[in-house]
Amino acid sequence: MTAKLLIVDDDVNTIRLMNDALRGEGDLFFATSGAAAIRIAHEKKPDIVLLDAEMPEMDGFEVCRALKADPATAAATIIFVTAYSDIESEIRALDLGAIDFIHKPISPPLVRARVRNHVIIKVQAELAHAAKAQAEQANAAKSRFLAAASHDLRQPLQALIWYKDSLLEMVEDTAALTLLARCDEALDAMTDILNTLLDINQLEAGVVRAEMSCFPISRLLERLARQFACDAAVRDLDLRVVQNRLPVVSDPRLLEHILRNLLSNAVKYTPKGKVLLGCRRRGDTLRIEVLDRGTGIPEEQLQAVFEEFHQVNNAARERSKGLGLGLAIVQRLASLLEHTIDVRSELGKGSVFAITVPLSPEPPLPLPGSLTQDGVPRSSPPRQSNTVLIVEDDPAVRGALRLMLNRAGYRTLSAGDGDTALAKALSAAIQLDLIIADYNLPNSMNGLQVIAHLRELARDRQLPAIILTGDIATDTRQEITRQGCEYICKPVSPTELLRHIRYLLGQI
Repeated sequence: MTAKLLIVDDDVNTIRLMNDALRGEGDLFFATSGAAAIRIAHEKKPDIVLLDAEMPEMDGFEVCRALKADPATAAATIIFVTAYSDIESEIRALDLGAIDFIHKPISPPLVRARVRNHVIIKVQAELAHAAKAQAEQANAAKSRFLAAASHDLRQPLQALIWYKDSLLEMVEDTAALTLLARCDEALDAMTDILNTLLDINQLEAGVVRAEMSCFPISRLLERLARQFACDAAVRDLDLRVVQNRLPVVSDPRLLEHILRNLLSNAVKYTPKGKVLLGCRRRGDTLRIEVLDRGTGIPEEQLQAVFEEFHQVNNAARERSKGLGLGLAIVQRLASLLEHTIDVRSELGKGSVFAITVPLSPEPPLPLPGSLTQDGVPRSSPPRQSNTVLIVEDDPAVRGALRLMLNRAGYRTLSAGDGDTALAKALSAAIQLDLIIADYNLPNSMNGLQVIAHLRELARDRQLPAIILTGDIATDTRQEITRQGCEYICKPVSPTELLRHIRYLLGQI
């Protein structure tokens, strides 16, 4: 890099001295007035401006203010060359954006040394900025690739899951059921690997945002107890979840993700005995602990377990023990939420992972809707004549979804694109009760646009709708939420999807 140096001084002798001192240090430009300095700075875009403080008409302070206020010249490093030695003048110059001072009478060796140092600093800053921009571009490209790969991988995986569940209901042969159970395990492993890789990618890309709210921790504890009860029973583990109804302040979705990862590890790495999920109040915080009686973690690895791909006692990289990304995700999410996470462990006796969250000073707002005394939503009897319109361009996914819904007792219409969906809705002599659409559709409309048109046709802006998609982009999710639609990411199990459908239709 050849530095551009602009020397501004109304004294010709000083300019001559500066020229001699800086000859060979870069391209030199000169100005004998403030107006000329601003004009040359616009034209030449200097890296460093050596600026006299005391000049007629426009002094150095005014020139500095003008250069820093203009985006075209704001990046220039400004060094005051001045006879002023009072602190007030230096503070004023620094407040205006100057970086350094050289006091008159000048010393040529000192001028050269100061300018060289500032040129080096500027070069290093530009290299760092370029490296950061390159890294951001690479990260954005990786995110785009993984988002595209996510969509393409989730489509066939979703169809496999639904066809497998439909087949499971038809098969009675014991050997065939055993094979289907093995298929189920393989599909679950594929889904977990895909979701984990995408989780870590989203965290690296900085697209995950915390949405803090006040809620009773009991909601998460009850849901996690239900989710892990079967897995623990299959492994002959004693899973205990100690209830607590204190209100906390956190992002419920991200906090549940953290606790799910911790509980999953505890169940996975405990060969026998007990796994406990419980809470301890510590002043104005709540410490949520996951305790297991597993093999424990060596002391020297207690921090390493939070590194990506690090696993204890899995040198063979057994697939059943995951990728070693779960705790890396836990730590990043905890940092995002500004919650502290810690671990203590003893070899042969087990481990305790804990996350500390703030308690809410106010009680949480009640959940919308009618609840029973136990806090469970009141059920309304299912209407088996509910009609669901499926808009999905992948024939395998469309067919599997239609088969699953028909077997669940719903009437279905299906279309491969928006235009076909609108035509079927117009010609059908039945009322639509729910729309399930992919986001990325061929031709002129995406899933949200199709839903908007269908709601206009039905003259019902509240017509329930689900966007079922492999698109994981944050912007897409936010747009779906703004349009009053339910976002469900592929792949989703039939049980989970049917639960969402029944909820939207008021059947639970």
